[in-house]
Amino acid sequence: MPETIRDAFTIDGEHSRDLDDAIRVTRMGAGWDVLVCIADVAGTVLDGSPDDLRAREMVATKYRASGNSPMLPRELSEDSLSLLQFRKRYVVAIEMALDASLDVTRTTLSLRRMKSAARLTYADVPSILAAEAHALHAHVTAAADLAMLLLAKRRNAGALALYDLNNGWVTTEEGAMRRLEPHEANVGYIVVQEVMVLAN
Repeated sequence: MPETIRDAFTIDGEHSRDLDDAIRVTRMGAGWDVLVCIADVAGTVLDGSPDDLRAREMVATKYRASGNSPMLPRELSEDSLSLLQFRKRYVVAIEMALDASLDVTRTTLSLRRMKSAARLTYADVPSILAAEAHALHAHVTAAADLAMLLLAKRRNAGALALYDLNNGWVTTEEGAMRRLEPHEANVGYIVVQEVMVLAN
């Protein structure tokens, strides 16, 4: 078993409890090294099991003004499968090397263990970017820099990727318009969006 990943972190909403992805971005000379960790749901939820059949029927977690109806039971989605800070979890690790033109030159997929270094919220990102002494400053800065470059590249290629952070509107990965909550309207949302688009 490869060494446990210890320097990836999650970025989610302040009240999110199902933390299912973590990232790490590192500058490598003129290029970038990007790691995306996704909770290994298949290792726990067996194909054809009641939890699997329920998840297939729901398709996604349903969010309402008063709460949510999770696709998987809360003891899984918010506990044993959630990438909680300092807890070891099995993940599907997607590692990508990007060159100076932001072209992916190498991709590896593996089953790994990770121990999340931090549980960040969208609102945490600007303050970390401004604090050079913060332990995650280099990684968060690299992630923000790369995200803005990836966004520009997608737009130049014709993607309709809109971020009106002043008024709180963005386009989702599927191209639909979404209104951000006030605490989401910052660069942290763009970081998560662009790194996940890259991984997909």
